[in-house]
Amino acid sequence: MKYFQVVRNLHLWLGLALTLFLLTEAVTGLILSEPTLIGAGKTAHVQHSHISTEERKIPANMNQNFTAEDSRKAEEHAKQISGDVSSLVFIKQLHQGIINSQNFRWIVNVLAIGIIILTLTGLYLSIPLVKAQFKNKT
Repeated sequence: MKYFQVVRNLHLWLGLALTLFLLTEAVTGLILSEPTLIGAGKTAHVQHSHISTEERKIPANMNQNFTAEDSRKAEEHAKQISGDVSSLVFIKQLHQGIINSQNFRWIVNVLAIGIIILTLTGLYLSIPLVKAQFKNKT
């Protein structure tokens, strides 16, 4: 019985403390999925990760002092960076409801709305518990 009360209090206070962060995550996830909710155009949420071929070219005078070792290190560094970027692109696409180029935006919307509703109703339902705890202490 005592263990149940401790877990219940932990859940209550941890939930209250994290409510703002959970709501922020759900609302921003919904906005990433549906940018039109804040008046952004359809192109506002498209990731512009491709650099034009002109921008990728290194000027000829920059290559003159590179040794083979420098080139190898630069290539390894570029691979590391592109791996990091591809992970971030995947996470952003996941929040936008895009998985393997398939559009599942409606799932993200339903989940975000569900999290918002659960968080707000949890906050509402916890108010009497908090009042009762403070009443018992006095």
